[in-house]
Amino acid sequence: MREPAGAVTGLSFRVIYLCAFLALTAAAGGAAGEGTAAAKAAGYASRAGAVLGTWRPARPAHTPEHMARAAKRFLLTLDDAQRRIAHHDLESPERTRWTNAPARGDLGGVALGELDGPQLRALLDLLAAVLSEKGYYRIRGVMLGDDLRAVIGGKPNAGVGIGAFRFSVFGEPSPGSRWALQLDGHHVALNVTLEGEAWSMSPGFIGTYPRRFTVAGEEMRPLGAQTDLAFEFVNGLTPEQRSLAVISPRRGAMRAGAGRDGVVPEPLGMPCKMLNKTQRNQLLALASQWFDLMPPRHARAQRKRFADALDETRFSWSGPLAAGSDVSWAIQGPSVIMEYANDARGGSDGGNPADHVHTVYRDLEREYGGGLIGRTPRRAR
Repeated sequence: MREPAGAVTGLSFRVIYLCAFLALTAAAGGAAGEGTAAAKAAGYASRAGAVLGTWRPARPAHTPEHMARAAKRFLLTLDDAQRRIAHHDLESPERTRWTNAPARGDLGGVALGELDGPQLRALLDLLAAVLSEKGYYRIRGVMLGDDLRAVIGGKPNAGVGIGAFRFSVFGEPSPGSRWALQLDGHHVALNVTLEGEAWSMSPGFIGTYPRRFTVAGEEMRPLGAQTDLAFEFVNGLTPEQRSLAVISPRRGAMRAGAGRDGVVPEPLGMPCKMLNKTQRNQLLALASQWFDLMPPRHARAQRKRFADALDETRFSWSGPLAAGSDVSWAIQGPSVIMEYANDARGGSDGGNPADHVHTVYRDLEREYGGGLIGRTPRRAR
C-alpha cells in the first residue's frame, strides 16, 4: 500500500535532518579531536591549554567600566545552560565554597573544559582586566603546569587540568555596584570582589606542582620569586632575629588555607619592628609578590597599607635555612596573612616536598570584599 504523500515528505525530512545532525556531530567531534591533537603537537596538554598558552589579551585600562564590560562580554558568550551554572547572586553560598583541591564534581561554576575557543578567550580577557599583567601570567603559568598532570600513565587524573577549573560571576557586573568573580581548581583559588573603585582579592590561593616545568618551549617557575626572596630574607636575619623567627626545625602546616574562612591564627615568630631598613625592604618585596597580582593602583595602596603596619607584623619560619629545603613560613599583620608551605604529597623529582608549593593570601578586613559572608573572624591557634 502506498504511503500518503504527506507521510513520505515527513519521513524524508526526518531522515534528512537526522543525517545532517549526525554529520555535524561527527564534524564537531573531529574538529575537537583535531584541535586537541594540534595542541599536543604544539606542546600543550589540551585544547584549553593551547588557547590559554597562545592568547595574548590586550593591555586593559583597569577601570571599573572596563572590568564590568569584560564580565558582561564573557557572560554573553554563554548559552542558557552554561549561564545558569556560571552566574549567581552576590550572596550565593558558592562564593565561600572555593577550594584548591582537584576534585570538584559539578560544583563551582562552569567548567573551562566545556567552553569553546571564543568563550575561553572572553574569559581570559576578563581575567586580564581584573588582574595585573603579572597576575594574569602567574595564574596562566600555574594552570598550564596543572594541565601537564591531567593525564598520568594514560589515565585521566580526576579534577586536574585546565578543563577541570571552574568559573563563576556573582552579582550584576557594573561600574557602580558590587559584583565578584571566582576561579578555582587545582592550585588556584581566585576570589575578586569589585565595587566602583574598590577592589579585593581575598581569599586567594596559588600553588604549583612541579615548581619548575616547560610548556611549548617556555620554561616556567610560577612561585620562584616567593621561594627565592623568602630564603634570601631569612638568611639575612641576625642571629637574634633568626632565633625568634625560626619556630620549628620542620615544616609546619598552613593555618589559613581552604576551609578556614574567618580563622585568625595566633601570630607567631619575630616582631618585624626589629628589622632594619634593608630588611624591611626585603620583606616588602616578598609580600609584594601577592600585591603585584593586583591592578597597579590597588597594588600600590596595599603595599603602603602593609608597610604602615609593619611594626605590628610578625614573620615565622619552619624548616631548614638552606635554599631548596622543605619549609613553611608566614607573614601576619593586623589584617593581612600570607602563608607559604611545601607539601609532601607527590613530587615530580621522586617525592621531594620542595617541588610542591602552596601559598595563601588573606585580607581579614576585606574578605569577599569587606565583611566575611555570614561569619565573623575568630582567633585560633
